[in-house]
Amino acid sequence: MSESLKWWTEERIRYYIDASRNSTFHEELSMRIMRHITPGERVLDAGCGIAFLDYELRKAGISMVGIDIDEDAINASSKLFPNLDLEKCGYESRKDGKETLLSVFFLNDENVWKMMGRRRKGIVIQKEGKREIMERPGFAVEKEYFELEFPQCARSYQEAIDFLDITYKKREKRIEVQNDEEFPYVIRNRKKLVMSIIQRRNER
Repeated sequence: MSESLKWWTEERIRYYIDASRNSTFHEELSMRIMRHITPGERVLDAGCGIAFLDYELRKAGISMVGIDIDEDAINASSKLFPNLDLEKCGYESRKDGKETLLSVFFLNDENVWKMMGRRRKGIVIQKEGKREIMERPGFAVEKEYFELEFPQCARSYQEAIDFLDITYKKREKRIEVQNDEEFPYVIRNRKKLVMSIIQRRNER
């Protein structure tokens, strides 16, 4: 993978782990997803990244497999969660599968439909403002809109500055002081999200 296209740098992995361990974002998101998963379904998380969400879903009893083309992301996830089923591969290598498709901040509309193939169901979570998943012949799409907090904690003011510099083009986020000995600084991040639940019409 070209370094210019690589998202999961060592710094981003560290920031993501710190944020995930110090928030309930993945736990809350997993609870919303689980409302649309039935017992016995196997779920493919396409672009699992650092697999905190897969961990929460697996902990709740859902059969998961996470894939990501980024070797560093898969290696970091495997160290954090050795019992997860994770695989380094591109999403297109799994386009003919039958698992329920899960995509969080990864697949766009066109690629979602490439992945649906023979699948009965897909769950796609995007940030509001992105091009939403629209219905196609043979499929119904239901939408849920919601907001979740995913704050970034920092061990120092400089670390908070560094996070803003590599994450945002402009420093539109404010650094706050919080009462935490290990992470005394925090950057609030309230995400406006849309979840599209895709279902074959003859499977409803």
